[in-house]
Amino acid sequence: MAQDTVVEISNVWKIFGARSSDALKAVQERGLTKAEILKEYGAVVGVADVSLSVNRGEIFASWDCRVAANLPSFVTSIAC
Repeated sequence: MAQDTVVEISNVWKIFGARSSDALKAVQERGLTKAEILKEYGAVVGVADVSLSVNRGEIFASWDCRVAANLPSFVTSIAC
């Protein structure tokens, strides 16, 4: 049976910090690592170049790590 993709994301990044845009540009242009981004920009790479697809009948859930720091958090669930 052919897979019926209903949600697809490609090359998603999430960088936390005041200079997140500069940090992303550095990753893309200079290939910096997570450790180098932290040292040079004081930014934390939370999501690095994630791609995924969710097919009909699958369930996908994600959450962030801010719960550990008692910050507002989110949970995303997709049922297809």
